[in-house]
Amino acid sequence: MDMGRFLIETHLRTGRPLKELARSHDVSASWLFKLWRRYRLEGPEGLEPRSRRPHRSPSRIGDLFEEEIVALHKGLADGGFDAGAQTIHYHLSGRHRHPPSVSTIFRVLKARGFVTLQPQKRPKSSLQRFCADLPNECWQADVTHVELEDGQVFEVLNIIDDHSRLCVASRAMKVVKATDVVRVLHLAAETWGYPAALLSDNGLIFSTQRHHQVAGVTEQELFALGIEAKHARPYHPQTCGKVERFHQTMKRFLAAQRGIETTEFTYNLGGNGKSVILQTQGAAKVIATAAGGPDGQPGPVLGVHLVGARVGELIAEGQLIYNWEAMPYDVAQLIHPHPTQSEAIGEAHLALAGKPLHVHA
Repeated sequence: MDMGRFLIETHLRTGRPLKELARSHDVSASWLFKLWRRYRLEGPEGLEPRSRRPHRSPSRIGDLFEEEIVALHKGLADGGFDAGAQTIHYHLSGRHRHPPSVSTIFRVLKARGFVTLQPQKRPKSSLQRFCADLPNECWQADVTHVELEDGQVFEVLNIIDDHSRLCVASRAMKVVKATDVVRVLHLAAETWGYPAALLSDNGLIFSTQRHHQVAGVTEQELFALGIEAKHARPYHPQTCGKVERFHQTMKRFLAAQRGIETTEFTYNLGGNGKSVILQTQGAAKVIATAAGGPDGQPGPVLGVHLVGARVGELIAEGQLIYNWEAMPYDVAQLIHPHPTQSEAIGEAHLALAGKPLHVHA
């Protein structure tokens, strides 16, 4: 029995004044009189605990906005576009004079079950933001591979602005050469202007100085334009993480245009023994078609994305899996020795195949 019901029933049985009961039990007299009025109007049901939720919340987002956010998220995701809070805010800004903030949109997506938080997997290094302070202060450039329906494979050169993540250039070619990098750089600059610096990995189309001790075509052109050439450390692809993330968005978009439903799994290197020994953080992500495997399992692997120190050593296995058109079920049967970083690839495929081994919630 709760305190309110006990005091009201005591008052009815003994006739003791409500003020005396409130004073002796150290409760508010006004609260007790409020319960007494409820009892006289509604009987014993009036003493039942009631919700303390306010009748109205002026700062709460409207239902129409909430439904529009959900509809935008579903439409963007189905179209293969990024469907995060930032993107939704951009679209709402074109429709409404005062759209909800990014944080409000994020809370709506979280409340509706579109966001699964895993704060325990977030590396401490992610709390420090690495971002250019101004537009055109730094561009990031990288090359990825895309396969068409007829089996042809093209290389795609993507260049994004480090500050805004705007894609300033995206060009598909059979093979990207250093001269192509220079040409695309000039074409992008006609619209956006030249950057103060260009950040890339150590591929030969971007840098030959590290390999041959002589500046290549791209480096010479950047020097002539007064643009600083920056390169990531070997086996440290997270330095160019923004453009690597853009590759994933682009591939999901292309898969959606082809009518391919995809599934993916990201294995955090925080659970990999070798990565713990190396004191590195990152992840191994595997993207596959949602269907096509045995017993309704995922089909062929569409891409393998790796971020972390020394994960470049795993590119050969990722390339083999992709060119082999292997399914998660196929790779899940292979041995990945312990302790090695290759276990991360094995764990991701095991999870996609419905046989997670060391995956923690």
